Amino acid sequence: MPKWIREGLPDYVAMPKQSAASLYNKIGQRDADLAMIKAHGAYPPYRLLVTYFLDQAHWTLDQLMASNLTLNQARAIAFKALDS
Repeated sequence: MPKWIREGLPDYVAMPKQSAASLYNKIGQRDADLAMIKAHGAYPPYRLLVTYFLDQAHWTLDQLMASNLTLNQARAIAFKALDS
């Protein structure tokens, strides 16, 4: 399982619910830094991707868990949609 799913899904479940657009507006496309982690949880960039695929792309949990998308592939898909 790709790291972005393995680390992002627990954050998605444990953290307060936010939309992918809201997370994207707050953290953008950058990697996590200490300030971001303190403000938004352990893996906010990964949670952003999980949130996008589950809530906006309407993937099922099974589809997410079976995904072999790399981090860069997942970012390309999600960021293209969130930028528009």
